[in-house]
Amino acid sequence: MYRLCAEFPDCGFWINGGISNLEAAREIVYGRDKTDDTSQGKNLGNHSVPCKICNYPNGSCIAPPAKVRVPSNLRGCMLGRAAMDNPSIFWDCDRYFYGESKNPCKTRREVLDQYIEYLEKVYPRRCCDDRDDLQTNRIPAPSVVHEQEFCSVCSTWRKHLKQGSPTKGFKSLEKTSCIESAANLSCRKTEKKANKQKAKTKITAHVVRRSLRPILGIFFGLSTSRSFRRKCEELIQNKTIRDCGPAFALVLALQVVPDHFLDCEFVRTEDLQSSNIVEHISPQQQTS
Repeated sequence: MYRLCAEFPDCGFWINGGISNLEAAREIVYGRDKTDDTSQGKNLGNHSVPCKICNYPNGSCIAPPAKVRVPSNLRGCMLGRAAMDNPSIFWDCDRYFYGESKNPCKTRREVLDQYIEYLEKVYPRRCCDDRDDLQTNRIPAPSVVHEQEFCSVCSTWRKHLKQGSPTKGFKSLEKTSCIESAANLSCRKTEKKANKQKAKTKITAHVVRRSLRPILGIFFGLSTSRSFRRKCEELIQNKTIRDCGPAFALVLALQVVPDHFLDCEFVRTEDLQSSNIVEHISPQQQTS
């Protein structure tokens, strides 16, 4: 890739494939820091292609050349597999990779609160939309007009959405008379509409799944990860709350996550132990 940059200086290049974390990405784009190499105890032998040191099944090498200046037309790198498996590693991207003074979020709760508010705008609830039965299956959602509040559960939660943390607010409302048990939640339609026709979901399972997919790995490596992913899949299939929107589904899924996992601060990239840095590689490489 470095050679390609030199041979085509008028082209911009972004590298992709086998880059597992922010540390590796920064070394490739900004150059190797020898002091970091020493402290991390890395093997600084002669890397090549195919590379016996990186030991990837396809022979590729992900270590930047030690004595070669980073090409000016190398614009960046892509970490697709890492983003799918463990999106939490990107919490430190602004500071560690781009050199900003700080990152926008320190905990998973802060990240999820912002994502819930984003989903509220992109995929608004349809349970209270009595204008039509048009299914929501695209971004952004169709124009939604809430003429009545049929669903007291999600509507009550949304009234408190801007008063603090959405993930904390719903738990505080569970004891109120207007909130049902999370195990028995259902989107209640008016009796007139229920008698007129069988309730039809306006938000498809595809929309909810696509909305939750970016954060399925946010608890990667933690004991609560499996129960959270399992709860998300359960709610994706649950038609009774689907029209309440993907943001509401995410809030319900987070009820199975203990607070200390949500409020524990992220660890700086340079403070991560080498044993905790996961190699995010393709399924073909994993099965080789």
